[in-house]
Amino acid sequence: MTLPLPSSDNVLNIYLTLSQYPILGHRIRSRMRKELFKRGIISQEDFETEARQKAIASPKDCKIHLAKRARMSGRGACHVFALH
Repeated sequence: MTLPLPSSDNVLNIYLTLSQYPILGHRIRSRMRKELFKRGIISQEDFETEARQKAIASPKDCKIHLAKRARMSGRGACHVFALH
Protein backbone atom coordinates (compact mmCIF):
# COMPACT_ATOMS: atom_id res chain seq x y z
CA MET A 1 0.00 0.00 0.00
CA THR A 2 1.32 3.42 -0.92
CA LEU A 3 0.69 6.29 1.45
CA PRO A 4 0.12 9.76 0.02
CA LEU A 5 3.01 12.18 -0.31
CA PRO A 6 3.38 14.66 2.55
CA SER A 7 1.50 17.91 2.12
CA SER A 8 1.48 21.15 4.06
CA ASP A 9 -2.29 20.74 4.36
CA ASN A 10 -2.97 18.45 7.34
CA VAL A 11 -6.61 17.96 6.41
CA LEU A 12 -5.61 16.78 2.94
CA ASN A 13 -3.03 14.42 4.43
CA ILE A 14 -5.63 12.89 6.74
CA TYR A 15 -8.18 12.58 3.94
CA LEU A 16 -5.71 10.90 1.59
CA THR A 17 -4.44 8.56 4.29
CA LEU A 18 -7.98 7.51 5.30
CA SER A 19 -8.81 6.83 1.65
CA GLN A 20 -6.21 4.05 1.82
CA TYR A 21 -8.36 2.26 4.42
CA PRO A 22 -11.87 1.96 2.93
CA ILE A 23 -13.08 -0.62 5.46
CA LEU A 24 -11.77 1.11 8.59
CA GLY A 25 -12.23 4.67 7.33
CA HIS A 26 -15.77 5.01 8.69
CA ARG A 27 -14.76 3.77 12.14
CA ILE A 28 -11.67 6.01 12.23
CA ARG A 29 -13.68 9.10 11.19
CA SER A 30 -16.26 8.33 13.88
CA ARG A 31 -13.56 8.16 16.55
CA MET A 32 -12.02 11.39 15.26
CA ARG A 33 -15.38 13.17 15.50
CA LYS A 34 -15.94 11.88 19.05
CA GLU A 35 -12.50 13.18 20.02
CA LEU A 36 -13.29 16.62 18.55
CA PHE A 37 -16.49 16.77 20.60
CA LYS A 38 -14.82 15.43 23.76
CA ARG A 39 -12.02 18.02 23.59
CA GLY A 40 -14.51 20.82 22.99
CA ILE A 41 -12.97 21.79 19.66
CA ILE A 42 -16.43 21.93 18.13
CA SER A 43 -19.85 20.98 19.46
CA GLN A 44 -21.76 18.16 17.81
CA GLU A 45 -24.55 20.58 16.86
CA ASP A 46 -22.12 23.04 15.23
CA PHE A 47 -20.37 20.18 13.42
CA GLU A 48 -23.63 18.84 12.03
CA THR A 49 -24.78 22.33 10.98
CA GLU A 50 -21.51 23.01 9.16
CA ALA A 51 -21.56 19.57 7.49
CA ARG A 52 -25.14 20.16 6.33
CA GLN A 53 -24.27 23.61 4.93
CA LYS A 54 -21.24 22.24 3.05
CA ALA A 55 -23.27 19.35 1.67
CA ILE A 56 -25.83 21.80 0.30
CA ALA A 57 -23.15 24.11 -1.13
CA SER A 58 -21.10 21.35 -2.77
CA PRO A 59 -23.50 20.48 -5.63
CA LYS A 60 -24.03 24.18 -6.31
CA ASP A 61 -20.26 24.69 -6.59
CA CYS A 62 -20.02 21.68 -8.91
CA LYS A 63 -22.74 23.02 -11.19
CA ILE A 64 -21.01 26.41 -11.38
CA HIS A 65 -17.71 24.70 -12.20
CA LEU A 66 -19.31 22.54 -14.89
CA ALA A 67 -21.06 25.53 -16.45
CA LYS A 68 -17.77 27.45 -16.61
CA ARG A 69 -16.00 24.49 -18.21
CA ALA A 70 -18.81 24.12 -20.73
CA ARG A 71 -18.57 27.79 -21.71
CA MET A 72 -14.79 27.59 -22.02
CA SER A 73 -14.90 24.46 -24.17
CA GLY A 74 -17.79 25.67 -26.32
CA ARG A 75 -19.73 22.51 -25.49
CA GLY A 76 -22.85 21.97 -23.47
CA ALA A 77 -22.71 21.26 -19.77
CA CYS A 78 -24.08 17.75 -20.33
CA HIS A 79 -21.09 16.92 -22.51
CA VAL A 80 -18.64 18.17 -19.88
CA PHE A 81 -20.49 16.23 -17.17
CA ALA A 82 -20.26 13.04 -19.23
CA LEU A 83 -16.47 13.33 -19.23
CA HIS A 84 -16.29 12.78 -15.47
